[in-house]
Amino acid sequence: MGRSRDAQHLAAGSRSPAATGGGMRAAVARMRSLWRDMTGESAYERYLARHALEHPGCAPMSSREFWRARSRLAEESISTGCC
Repeated sequence: MGRSRDAQHLAAGSRSPAATGGGMRAAVARMRSLWRDMTGESAYERYLARHALEHPGCAPMSSREFWRARSRLAEESISTGCC
Protein backbone atom coordinates (compact mmCIF):
# COMPACT_ATOMS: atom_id res chain seq x y z
CA MET A 1 0.00 0.00 0.00
CA GLY A 2 2.67 2.54 1.00
CA ARG A 3 5.42 1.18 -1.21
CA SER A 4 7.16 3.41 -3.71
CA ARG A 5 6.96 2.80 -7.41
CA ASP A 6 10.57 1.56 -7.50
CA ALA A 7 9.86 -0.85 -4.65
CA GLN A 8 6.83 -2.19 -6.52
CA HIS A 9 8.94 -2.72 -9.67
CA LEU A 10 11.62 -4.53 -7.69
CA ALA A 11 9.04 -6.68 -5.91
CA ALA A 12 7.50 -7.60 -9.26
CA GLY A 13 10.92 -8.67 -10.56
CA SER A 14 11.27 -5.89 -13.13
CA ARG A 15 13.86 -3.19 -13.30
CA SER A 16 13.20 0.23 -11.80
CA PRO A 17 12.68 3.26 -14.09
CA ALA A 18 16.05 4.60 -12.97
CA ALA A 19 17.77 1.40 -14.05
CA THR A 20 16.12 1.46 -17.48
CA GLY A 21 17.61 4.75 -18.59
CA GLY A 22 15.22 7.34 -17.18
CA GLY A 23 17.65 8.14 -14.39
CA MET A 24 20.59 8.22 -16.79
CA ARG A 25 18.82 10.69 -19.09
CA ALA A 26 18.02 12.94 -16.14
CA ALA A 27 21.62 12.76 -14.93
CA VAL A 28 23.00 13.62 -18.38
CA ALA A 29 20.53 16.49 -18.75
CA ARG A 30 21.57 17.84 -15.34
CA MET A 31 25.28 17.55 -16.20
CA ARG A 32 24.68 19.36 -19.51
CA SER A 33 22.81 22.12 -17.71
CA LEU A 34 25.60 22.53 -15.16
CA TRP A 35 28.23 22.57 -17.92
CA ARG A 36 26.31 25.28 -19.82
CA ASP A 37 26.07 27.35 -16.62
CA MET A 38 29.79 26.98 -15.85
CA THR A 39 30.89 27.92 -19.36
CA GLY A 40 28.44 30.80 -19.67
CA GLU A 41 26.66 29.26 -22.64
CA SER A 42 23.26 29.68 -20.96
CA ALA A 43 23.83 33.36 -20.05
CA TYR A 44 21.71 34.75 -22.91
CA GLU A 45 18.79 32.45 -22.08
CA ARG A 46 18.95 33.50 -18.41
CA TYR A 47 19.08 37.15 -19.53
CA LEU A 48 15.96 36.68 -21.68
CA ALA A 49 14.06 35.06 -18.81
CA ARG A 50 15.02 37.80 -16.36
CA HIS A 51 14.35 40.56 -18.89
CA ALA A 52 10.84 39.22 -19.55
CA LEU A 53 10.08 39.35 -15.82
CA GLU A 54 11.62 42.75 -15.07
CA HIS A 55 10.87 44.63 -18.31
CA PRO A 56 7.79 43.02 -19.91
CA GLY A 57 7.07 45.94 -22.26
CA CYS A 58 10.61 46.37 -23.59
CA ALA A 59 12.33 44.43 -26.33
CA PRO A 60 15.44 42.55 -25.14
CA MET A 61 18.87 42.90 -26.70
CA SER A 62 19.59 40.60 -29.60
CA SER A 63 21.96 37.73 -28.98
CA ARG A 64 24.74 39.62 -30.75
CA GLU A 65 24.15 42.81 -28.72
CA PHE A 66 24.09 40.80 -25.49
CA TRP A 67 27.40 39.06 -26.13
CA ARG A 68 29.07 42.31 -27.21
CA ALA A 69 27.84 44.09 -24.06
CA ARG A 70 28.96 41.17 -21.91
CA SER A 71 32.47 41.11 -23.34
CA ARG A 72 32.73 44.92 -23.17
CA LEU A 73 31.78 44.78 -19.47
CA ALA A 74 34.31 42.02 -18.84
CA GLU A 75 37.06 44.09 -20.47
CA GLU A 76 36.15 47.33 -18.70
CA SER A 77 35.71 45.92 -15.22
CA ILE A 78 39.01 44.12 -14.76
CA SER A 79 39.85 43.48 -11.13
CA THR A 80 43.50 43.16 -10.19
CA GLY A 81 42.89 42.41 -6.53
CA CYS A 82 41.02 39.81 -4.61
CA CYS A 83 38.10 42.10 -3.77
